[in-house]
Amino acid sequence: MPAPEPQLLPDDVLLPPGWSRPREMAEARPTLAPVLLAFGLAGTALGLLVSALGIVVLGALVAALGGGMWAWDSFQATAPHGGPQEDA
Repeated sequence: MPAPEPQLLPDDVLLPPGWSRPREMAEARPTLAPVLLAFGLAGTALGLLVSALGIVVLGALVAALGGGMWAWDSFQATAPHGGPQEDA
């Protein structure tokens, strides 16, 4: 029985001309943003199903809060750190 051929590691695989390897992704900090967005959208859908305006409004507010937090986290991750200095 012949020995199996060694598997190439991702760094050993040749890429076509002009292609480059993706950069390593930075480790993401845990955040509640996707959870709030998901629960807000689910609450809004539930409110629409039972025709309860209070649930719809609350769900929309939670979804907006989650979306805003997610956008702010993304902005903070990409913004240059040369902003105003805080006193230590």
